[in-house]
Amino acid sequence: MYKIEKTDFGIKLTFSGYIPVDEMIKWRDESIEFLKQFKKKYCIIVDMRELKPLVKDAEEILKDGQKYYRQDDNPKEGIERSAVLVKSVVTKIQMARISRETGLNKVERFFAEEDFNWKKKADDWIYKAIDSDE
Repeated sequence: MYKIEKTDFGIKLTFSGYIPVDEMIKWRDESIEFLKQFKKKYCIIVDMRELKPLVKDAEEILKDGQKYYRQDDNPKEGIERSAVLVKSVVTKIQMARISRETGLNKVERFFAEEDFNWKKKADDWIYKAIDSDE
């Protein structure tokens, strides 16, 4: 399952459970339409705490969808900062690899639910550009 929401900081994406390829395609296509309302930089929180590891084909669709969020063709639009919330080490490893492969690692930080300060650190990154890993 996925959910796309507009927020005061930009966008919140939620991914949970097992997401098959056809649902990931639906997310990508819905995202393309949703992003048309953003004409400037924005921040994004991606809640993947309940996501099961993606199969390779769904992972490829996720990567393809990320390019629409990045807005590489327009430096005045797209992701300014991204906070990814994870629970599973497997999910964190998979998403960190995808982040490197798609170039989002420059603006994306991962926050594990097991860290008791994860919520504050994620909010600090999104709202204040404070990187707790520095």
